[in-house]
Amino acid sequence: MHTATQALHQRKLQIVESVFQITTNAAWLVHAEEYFGTRDVQSLLTNYYTVGEAPAESPADAEVVLLDVPHQPLSVHVAPRHLWISGDLSYLEQAVIDRRYSIFGNMGLFFRYSLAALQRYHGIVSMHASSFYHPERNELLIVGGGSGAGKSVYLFEGLREGYQVFTAEMTFFHQDQDGIHFYKGALHDNVWTGSIQGEYADLIRDKLGVQHLEQRQSFLSKAVIDLTPAATAQDVISNPKVLMLISRLEQDRPTCSVTPINDPHTAACRVYEVASEKLQSGYVLYERYAAPNVDDAELQAQRFDLCLKFVQGAWMRGVRKVVAGNRNCMEAVQF
Repeated sequence: MHTATQALHQRKLQIVESVFQITTNAAWLVHAEEYFGTRDVQSLLTNYYTVGEAPAESPADAEVVLLDVPHQPLSVHVAPRHLWISGDLSYLEQAVIDRRYSIFGNMGLFFRYSLAALQRYHGIVSMHASSFYHPERNELLIVGGGSGAGKSVYLFEGLREGYQVFTAEMTFFHQDQDGIHFYKGALHDNVWTGSIQGEYADLIRDKLGVQHLEQRQSFLSKAVIDLTPAATAQDVISNPKVLMLISRLEQDRPTCSVTPINDPHTAACRVYEVASEKLQSGYVLYERYAAPNVDDAELQAQRFDLCLKFVQGAWMRGVRKVVAGNRNCMEAVQF
């Protein structure tokens, strides 16, 4: 229902360390369960651990204005401290098929804008990588990469070997005089239904308990799985030993090929690519509007410098390129 004549509604959100003041005449949109709840593949909680209310006194890093205007084309303006979106949002929300690429979808504009804000105002690097913590070794295993990297496979295989889930999708870190600090990420993961029903079904039941899963977005053939029962107790982990894998898994590959990346600048390049993937990749908002880039040259230069410091840190066990099969992928960790 169009809301252009309704009073403006405000909501202040906190994501990791960033705070966003949202002002809109479409209150239904900024409270939609599909984007802020735990059941849908397009939810922001498949990227972040929490997306919650910020304290009223918290200063906002940026202001987001959303105006639902009937029969008007979509218009978007992006600036470091302002995100302005207007147009027929009611119609676009009804018409879009792939809801991940909506304003609040987990691959949409607000998600990418929030990544830029985390780095710009808090020095937090956001890698498209899952992370798993081994408490006895005080080791964080980071698995970076997009589709085909095997993040979900490493999740399940890591659970077999005593790792706890720290984040299923995005890994966030900040460096300061006290070392490196990692922030817990998403504990709700979009998993292919074949994995849920197939080879990992027993593991999911044993480690994660009985879960009533529903495939609410059939175009993905995925369902959301709750990883909370296998998660770390800590929301922040400081100065663990870190092993990062740049991975590609092929289901039936019989061997695990591991190439250490020893040169720090080469390693930083690979980490930078993982840390830039969600910020720099092109996408179409609501399947109609070529969305603007939220990244800029200053952020890029800062991000590469932070990635170089990351791979040169005393905490670093190594960065490794891995090509492996599903069942032998953990061999990359064992030397």
